[in-house]
Amino acid sequence: MVPIVLTLTLLLLAGVHLYWAAGGRLGKRQAIPEVHGRPAFQPSRLSTVAVALGLILAAFVASLRGFPSGPAVPGWVHRWASLAIAFFLIAAG
Repeated sequence: MVPIVLTLTLLLLAGVHLYWAAGGRLGKRQAIPEVHGRPAFQPSRLSTVAVALGLILAAFVASLRGFPSGPAVPGWVHRWASLAIAFFLIAAG
């Protein structure tokens, strides 16, 4: 149950980022921190899409780890993919 909820949550967050990258405004102001009443940063469309892609990859890895595929995907692949996604999201954010 947890892998399903995690995967769906990550995909939902990816969808929100794609919505923002396409020009959507709903919730964007609340998601960006403010300093002295002004947005702390202005994310570009490219970085917003990059975060969405990272979230999609994270959902994929979460589903792989939650539903082991046996010998088809070795455990080290899951671990390295998890680390790669973490670094990707840090760099994109």
